[in-house]
Amino acid sequence: MAVILFNGKRLTGASIIITDSKVSLDGVDIDIKGALDEVTIEGSVVQVNSSGSVKVVGNVAGDVKAGGSVNCDDVGQNVIAGGSVNCDDVGGDVSAGGSLRARNVGSFSVQ
Repeated sequence: MAVILFNGKRLTGASIIITDSKVSLDGVDIDIKGALDEVTIEGSVVQVNSSGSVKVVGNVAGDVKAGGSVNCDDVGQNVIAGGSVNCDDVGGDVSAGGSLRARNVGSFSVQ
């Protein structure tokens, strides 16, 4: 489980999907007010899908997809980002709209 921080809220969950002003946490939809430009996740999660930038202070077991930049520790599968990617080890592929910084990556492309 991880703590997800956004717009002054703290929620706990393992899987998070963020699109515009809607959040789905472990399959439960949560309505929020205002845009989500950046989300911070403390702890390890299963997957992250966000329309904005994402910072994970922990590991992601599956994929990370973000419309903005991605900063995280290890990612078990793929990272797709509209902006830059800064991660430790990535088990799968990385596709970044900006720069890429990682210790180990399966393969990568810069858009």
